Amino acid sequence: MKVFGNKSDMIKKMWLNQFAFSLFGLFVASPFTGNLCIVAGVFSYLFYLFVVGYSILDDAQKDKIKIDAGRGEGLCAFTGLKYAFTAFLPSFIVTLAYSVSTFFVDVSGVVLTIVFVIVKYAFCGEILGIDIGLTKYMYSEETLSRVSDAPRSVLFMSEHAFFQLIFIVLSVILFALTYYLGFRGIIKFKTSENKK
Repeated sequence: MKVFGNKSDMIKKMWLNQFAFSLFGLFVASPFTGNLCIVAGVFSYLFYLFVVGYSILDDAQKDKIKIDAGRGEGLCAFTGLKYAFTAFLPSFIVTLAYSVSTFFVDVSGVVLTIVFVIVKYAFCGEILGIDIGLTKYMYSEETLSRVSDAPRSVLFMSEHAFFQLIFIVLSVILFALTYYLGFRGIIKFKTSENKK
């Protein structure tokens, strides 16, 4: 994979940020319930987009400088799409596999529970507050199980990790768009390269 060789630092940075902000999303959403939990989830996701998007924009402008100087072999406006896709590919594969398996296997199994924790908390914790706030799960003392008064469509999307799949696809699109706009010069700011 040529893009992994050229942009391995950015891909590693995106992996690290994904796990760090998953924990951040968990901590931000944990003290809240209901609508406040949704607000906390939206905040953590927007903060994640801002922090990672800023470094992608910086990278795009550096790549544009390299191209203008005749040194950026293999770089183009779609390089951001390639490395955002590469960075999110492991998360997408695991989340998709979990999502598909929930239709065929009992989710209460040990392996699926471990994958559930990985998908919801490690890969996509940035939107955990949105997921928890929309599903409105509570513990019932009578039935000794979780109950919810949320719409069935919301519960279906949560149980099958569709919220997480949407998060991954949307993040790839937004990061690719950010790189494209920075590379084309539509969005400009002083990069670390300019400051030197």
